Amino acid sequence: MDVSRILSSNEILGTIWGAADDQEGVLYWLLDFNNQAKDILKRHESGYSKEDKNDVDLATQVSEVADAALKISRRCVAAKPIADLSVISMRERYQSKLGPLRFDSVDSMQNHFFLKKSPSAPSTLNTRLLFKELAAYRTALPVEYGSSCFCRVINNRLDMLRVMIIGPDETPYANGCFMFDISMPANYPTSNPKVQFLTTGGGRIRFNPNLYNCGKVCLSLLGTWAGPGWIAGQSTLLQVLISIQSLILVPDPYFNEPCYDRQRGTPQGDAQSKAYNKSIRGHTLSAAIEEHLTAILNNNNPYVEFEPIMIKHFLEKRSLIQKEMWSWVKGDGQHLGPKVSKICNLLEQLDNRERSSKSKRKRAAKSNEPIDLSDEPWAKAAKSNNEPITLDDSDDDDQKKPAAAPLKSNETIKIDLSSDDDDKEEKKSEKPVAKKKKAITETIEIDLSSDEEETEEKKKKEEV
Repeated sequence: MDVSRILSSNEILGTIWGAADDQEGVLYWLLDFNNQAKDILKRHESGYSKEDKNDVDLATQVSEVADAALKISRRCVAAKPIADLSVISMRERYQSKLGPLRFDSVDSMQNHFFLKKSPSAPSTLNTRLLFKELAAYRTALPVEYGSSCFCRVINNRLDMLRVMIIGPDETPYANGCFMFDISMPANYPTSNPKVQFLTTGGGRIRFNPNLYNCGKVCLSLLGTWAGPGWIAGQSTLLQVLISIQSLILVPDPYFNEPCYDRQRGTPQGDAQSKAYNKSIRGHTLSAAIEEHLTAILNNNNPYVEFEPIMIKHFLEKRSLIQKEMWSWVKGDGQHLGPKVSKICNLLEQLDNRERSSKSKRKRAAKSNEPIDLSDEPWAKAAKSNNEPITLDDSDDDDQKKPAAAPLKSNETIKIDLSSDDDDKEEKKSEKPVAKKKKAITETIEIDLSSDEEETEEKKKKEEV
């Protein structure tokens, strides 16, 4: 409820709710929950017992938060002017492509932090309850153009999960992909899950006062930070994920440190926060964007279960990512300029690779079309010699026999009909000459192979 109240009071974070009629949005899920809460309140209008007090209190809180969330959603997801229709299209396209990828199961995960510590699942794990909760993630996890959350679970280990949170826009974490490994305890939801932060640049980077370079995540729900803790049987993993997304990955993370919060709004505090954000932006570019793009292009991505999502994310938001990065360069060009140039080049390479891959898949799908052999070496050689491409199905032995080769009709006629002896023979006796002419005629009929030669044969016969 605390997280929901924060989302409902901030217009930047309020976009996470989505629209009321978006079945894949968080608000749609909350309003459905609110309908159940209203039923509970209606049943206890005339009074309730001590045992029902907790249900009534929770239903009252849900109803209040749902009303506030609906109001902030109407302001944040209001109709845009015609000039901004392209942005609406981009948002809808992004959600339609990445929304179905919110949650899925995989056979294995590379280097899961908790898997080596717990190679087998706890025998007392309530898999039925956990499966039911995880199944709801297909629609409950927030996937928005501004920031998203994706989850993968190992098929035979429902207690081992990995989560990728995409940094919210207008924060020093914008568009970066941040990884977390999660282990669910045997008595979940009585006890809180364990969370390990993975995007640390190999243990070098502390991204936030709440995200240590050793991977520790400081959050009150996890019992690692001051504030409202885990409520047995009521708190959920989803609350933890949304808390990280909305309470840790914030526009001014410098003030997440309790001793610095009192400086908020002062010249000194604003200057310190601005300097801190410059540093975090550089880390986001190198460890949460460049590192992933390089791994994808080199085919050695350690988070391969999220690779299709990363590719879609980087390409669907490519223009906005580049615009955001270059805006960062204005405040720190010497430090960030080379990094941004390199990332823009990597995005170009990724885009070209995916375009090429799509065209190949389209060609493969059209297998029923005639096969184009023009690129074959033998076809190119024939083309260079201006020779027709023919299919020869004759026997090799037949090709070795000289007698089988066709003769040119004009040569045969010249040889056979140019002799003067034939004219003399014609005067003496008609029969021998007739036999000879018949033999010539038969020879011509066998050797001729074209229409032009047949025409020549008729002319010669008439002459004879």
